[in-house]
Amino acid sequence: MATNKERIENLEVGLGQLQDNLSKIERGLSEELQQIKAAITKFSELSLPSKDASSSASDRSIQNRTHQDGAREGGRPLYSAKLAKLEFPKYSGDDPTEWFTIVHQFFEYQGTPDSEKVSLASYHLHGEANEWWQWLRRTHTKVGTAVTWEVFSEELWGWTQKALVGTFMGGLNSEISEGIRMFKPKTLKDAIGLARMKDEQLLRQKAIHPSFQMSSSSPTKIKPSTPVKRLTWEEMQKRRTQGLSFNCDEKFTPGHKCVTPQLLLLDGGLENEDDDGGGPEKSLKLQRSLQF
Repeated sequence: MATNKERIENLEVGLGQLQDNLSKIERGLSEELQQIKAAITKFSELSLPSKDASSSASDRSIQNRTHQDGAREGGRPLYSAKLAKLEFPKYSGDDPTEWFTIVHQFFEYQGTPDSEKVSLASYHLHGEANEWWQWLRRTHTKVGTAVTWEVFSEELWGWTQKALVGTFMGGLNSEISEGIRMFKPKTLKDAIGLARMKDEQLLRQKAIHPSFQMSSSSPTKIKPSTPVKRLTWEEMQKRRTQGLSFNCDEKFTPGHKCVTPQLLLLDGGLENEDDDGGGPEKSLKLQRSLQF
């Protein structure tokens, strides 16, 4: 039977072994902790460049917004352009000058990329303008070319000017239209300018070679048997859209003759430029041809 001394010795041996085991466990935990710290340090070093880049990009974005906001000071509201609700203008085939101006302002203000300009503009074409767009798209599809914004703008401008020039010249007096047709005006402004010069030339010729009556009695004023109506630009566009004749209120067809002809005057709305002595402004009135 073991004595108390032996028991104490056995306990001391067991405590010594337990301390050794605890020391081994402590060393293992310490090594694992060092490995974890090393892994965390390495991960931090790898992720540091991306954080710096992100921080720099964020700083640049803040600086850009600050610069843009500062540029909008001086009475203008400080808000993002994309937050402003702008209405894209519609177009149906009349004079495209104002439409193009508003469209360019819209694209610039909204920052519209070139790849989206044609789709956005063509979506807002109506009537004859939409028919023209369908023709242009089919034409480029056949040859396998894309319709860029530059091509779209040039083709649309040329189409509208050609249509407006044809409509304008078709309603002129034959003496005036035949006199300016040889110059082949490309725009409506050119056609109106040539018509004005031709009209002034005819007036000078009539003043130089007046027609005399055979009778010695004083000439009497002859009132026109046909009604005279002043045709504005908007009315001319409306008649063209409705398919009406420019000389009466009836539908126009090839070989059409008006039952009740009218004398229509088109106000060109042009101002005299470089007149002798800087004369007063006046509007040109061009006589529309009569169809009987």
